[in-house]
Amino acid sequence: MTCFYITMSSNITPFFRSFLSCVPGNIGVKLRKVVYTRLMGTCGENLCIYENVKIRNLKNIKAGNDLYINACGIIDAYTKIIIGNNVMIGPNVQLMTVSHCFDNTRIPMQKQDTVYKTITIGNDVWIGAGSIILPGITIGNGCVIGAGSVVTKNVPDFAVVVGNPARIVKIRNVNT
Repeated sequence: MTCFYITMSSNITPFFRSFLSCVPGNIGVKLRKVVYTRLMGTCGENLCIYENVKIRNLKNIKAGNDLYINACGIIDAYTKIIIGNNVMIGPNVQLMTVSHCFDNTRIPMQKQDTVYKTITIGNDVWIGAGSIILPGITIGNGCVIGAGSVVTKNVPDFAVVVGNPARIVKIRNVNT
């Protein structure tokens, strides 16, 4: 089984990718850990990805140790996504590295340029359920992104942000 994954390269078939994302329970978590660890750009220890997470372009993801991704999210890594250590990503979270230009009203939006921007997530970050992280965002160390937040601006270290658009409601006490 291990030999199959090593020879598979970074292009896994859409069928296998769909199958892999749907395997439930601990077997699915272990299977995704084995496969995704080999296919990501880099990946630390203790990767845990629950079912139905859609990940595009695994090779563009650099993940640290102890990454936990809950079910049904979308990780759209058309360009780099850098994730630190001890990161928790809740269910239905979207990390989007691509956006469309829409400034020129004389050209249909779908025919305008596409913009790709890196997402960076620091260490010890919790991204709550249903949050959306837009292209080019940097989330600092120790941050909490409240459930359902849409992050449109960079988030400084130890900030707690909520809402659409996400705004800082608290800075975590660094001394405790």
